[in-house]
Parts: sequence; C-alpha cells; structure tokens
Amino acid sequence: MRGISSDETVVIITSDEPWGDVMHTQLHYAFQLSKHFDVIYINPPRIWNPARGVIDYKKTYRVNSKLLVIPYRHVFPVRVFRKLFTFFNDIMTSLSIRKFIPAGKSDIILWRFDHFRFFTAWLPGSIRSIYHVVDQYAGKPGDNVFASASDLVVVTSPRLTSHYEKLNKNVITVPQCIPEEDNITDPVVVNEIREQFGQYLLFIGTFSHEVDIDLLNKIARRFPDNKLLIIGPVVNLNHNGLEQLKAFQSNANVCFFGSISGLELKNFIRGAAVCLVPYKFKNSRAVHIRSPLKILNYISQKRPVVTSMESELPDPVNMGVYFVESVEEFIEKIDNCLHSNQAIDKIKVDTYLEQVDYSKRINQILDILENSTTTKHPVK
Repeated sequence: MRGISSDETVVIITSDEPWGDVMHTQLHYAFQLSKHFDVIYINPPRIWNPARGVIDYKKTYRVNSKLLVIPYRHVFPVRVFRKLFTFFNDIMTSLSIRKFIPAGKSDIILWRFDHFRFFTAWLPGSIRSIYHVVDQYAGKPGDNVFASASDLVVVTSPRLTSHYEKLNKNVITVPQCIPEEDNITDPVVVNEIREQFGQYLLFIGTFSHEVDIDLLNKIARRFPDNKLLIIGPVVNLNHNGLEQLKAFQSNANVCFFGSISGLELKNFIRGAAVCLVPYKFKNSRAVHIRSPLKILNYISQKRPVVTSMESELPDPVNMGVYFVESVEEFIEKIDNCLHSNQAIDKIKVDTYLEQVDYSKRINQILDILENSTTTKHPVK
C-alpha cells in the first residue's frame, strides 16, 4: 500500500459481522488489508452473561500470520446504563487489543464498520479513524457520533452521501468490491454441480425477514422442473416467517444448504442458470438501500440476475442484471432467462470488475485518509 508504512501501522477493524465462512464486506476488507498490514479484527459480542466477564482466549485466533481475530469484551450488560457500560466495555476491549499490537507499530488505523460500539478507543500511538457505511445506518444509535468524529467516512451507495456530508467534510463513495480470486472457478466442480442439480435457480445470502418468502414459494411452484438452491443461514424469522419457510421448504425442488465457504460458493454461482435477489419489493419493506454485493458475486461469474433491488451498476441490463418491481415481472424475467439467450456483455462486466478491485479501492481510501489527516496525525 503506497503512502502508509506497513512497518509502523496496524489496522483495527470493528464489525457487526463475526468472522466465519460467509465473507461479508467487512471480512473481505480485513483479509485484503492483511496482505499488507497487521490487522486485528474485533468480533461482535455474543449475548451477555456473567460467565463472559473475562475474555475467552479460545475465541482469539489467527486467520493468517497477519490477521488476528479477537472477541469484543462484553463484560457489562449494555441494556442497563447503555452509555456507561458501553464505555467500560470499550475500555476493556482496548486493554485486550493493546496486548496484541505488535512492537514498533505506533500508527493505528481504526476502521469501523458498525455504529454499535467502540466509541472509546484507548489505544497507544496516533489513531486515524474511518467510518465505513455498508448499509443504511442513518438514524440509528451511534451513527451521527461516528460520522462526525471520524477522519474519513466511506459510503458504498451514492444515495447515502448527502446524509454524511452534513456531518463530515471528508466523505467518499466507494462501491462494493469483489476480490480477483472470486472470479476463478473449478470447471470440474461446476460440471459436477450441474450434473447433480440440472438447470437450477440460485439465491445466496442471509435468509431473513427481508427476503420475500412468498415470492420464492411462487417461483418454486412456477418452475417445478428447476431446482431452487438457497445458500445461506436462516436468521431473525418470526412465527409467521417460520410458517412461510416451512411451506416453502415443502416444495420438492427446493434445496437449503446453509452457509458454505466462498471457495465453494463461486462454483455454485457459476453453475446456476439464473441468480436471484428476492428481497421484498420497495413498497412493502422498510429498508430501501441494500448492499449490491451479492449482485457483484453473481455477475463476476457472468450469470443472469433477476433482482427486486436496484443494483447501482452502470448499464446493468447489458451486464445481465434485470431489476423488476412486481412478482409477475420477476417470474416472467426468470422464464425469459431460462428459455431465451439473454446476452451479457462480458467485456463490460470485466471492465467494471477491474474498477472495483479491492487493491485499487483500498489504495484510494488510504490515500484520501492520509491527505485528510496529515495535519493531525502525520504519516511517517
């Protein structure tokens, strides 16, 4: 990384996503940064109980020689005296982090991907902070505080920019990225998947209350000869959602896989006939801005995509991304993709993927951070 010395700098990342097989944006950034810097990734806390008053060192581990994962110290229950106990938990976590900062690392980049915790960073050396907004945080507790106090605010959607420009003069829009290695698949494995499942439809992602289960159920019934593969964890479904899920799973062509590693995931995407983004339509959901990361995962394998959320891609149709606004349109477009040749401009896709390469975008962020904080925190 140009400009910032990897010999003197450690990157500390806070996140609301735990380290695991599902490679969320936060995990991708941590892994890519660890190619150049020592990185400490702070896992979000589990539900509080008194037994967790002391850090569980078994939950501290290395992903590689430069990437360490440690748990946030949830010593005090923040539901009681939220501000005070969050402060104490932040201090306790800071003390834990200090033990793992390598000798000679006097510059710290505090890269926050959440707005819940670590308001107080009691760390040695000079600290520069980035608030990286990958979802719709506006109006949520802590958002204004972090946006105002950070040296740099990074947003993934241009629709979020205006909110943060009111709070910080240093705001940049950096679209979601995808690692170059995610474009490479194993043809033998892809063929094996296709032989097993035939011409299949695919949805990857967290299966939550924001997924339109009724829409998926209608898709499964409309295309009974096509397997519908769901890859990702099931979370936060209420009683009605669980009943809908049960009815959906009763379809013979529906296959649930749970979470799988990124190394396997890209082969499933490459083998799919059509990839789906079946979130609830705008007029029936509260969240209007979502991360287009899964769409990038889909198009990186040159697969047609039918989506109920806007992709924010330039010229999405020529990249094979079809935004629809009703159940009828969604099903019709799947049918078109299955039974007619939907042209995808592969050169246009590859050109765009080059623009959202992690290395390029991380350099962009660090260059702007360096220039925006020179007077407060000189970079050696």
